Amino acid sequence: MKQSCLKCAKHQQLLGYRTCRDCYDIIWGILVQNFSAELGLTDEQTERLAKLSEEAKRIIMGAEETGLDLAEFAEYVVGKADECRVRLEAKL
Repeated sequence: MKQSCLKCAKHQQLLGYRTCRDCYDIIWGILVQNFSAELGLTDEQTERLAKLSEEAKRIIMGAEETGLDLAEFAEYVVGKADECRVRLEAKL
């Protein structure tokens, strides 16, 4: 019974993650278009923002591909973000 409950909980967690991931994908596209219009960005600038959103989507969708559970993947992404922050600060 305990194993069955744990399996069900992990499945529900994964379904919740997928729902959030899909919502993120939709919302980010809308935000890119809204900011582009609001700021009067050129097509090239809008395309760069869209490319950035594709990279973010690739990272977020990587959770299922890595085989890590969601908490481990979150730690991995935070660690990578910290590495990027350090590199960017070093360039400034």
